[in-house]
Amino acid sequence: MKTIECKSERNAEQKMFLSKLVFHISIDQHHNSEFDEQIRLIKASNEKSAYEKAKMLGLQNENSFVNENGKAITWKFIDVTELINMSDKENGDELYSSSASADCPSTYIESIRHKSTLLQLNHQMEFLS
Repeated sequence: MKTIECKSERNAEQKMFLSKLVFHISIDQHHNSEFDEQIRLIKASNEKSAYEKAKMLGLQNENSFVNENGKAITWKFIDVTELINMSDKENGDELYSSSASADCPSTYIESIRHKSTLLQLNHQMEFLS
């Protein structure tokens, strides 16, 4: 997919933005809906341009298909809900936060440590190759 940019956009200094795109996922028109929030990296000269690019990306990623169970799945783009200019961020700045509750804290902590171990092993494998 080719991105078309105007001349002023190409000549301006490009900055990196994080954007949050929200999609509504409907399955066979059931009342129980799902939503998908995606964090996407956008390169643009300013916030307005970054917003427009993020919105276009969301629209381009709308999709309808029939899954392996024969159910109609529709991904409908809702909107851009966040836009963060990364150029003014410092080492250690918080970009994302998520809270969780667990009935069994030890199981949750174990799953976090397992994910961390897999991440470390993956980086070790990259180093060796």
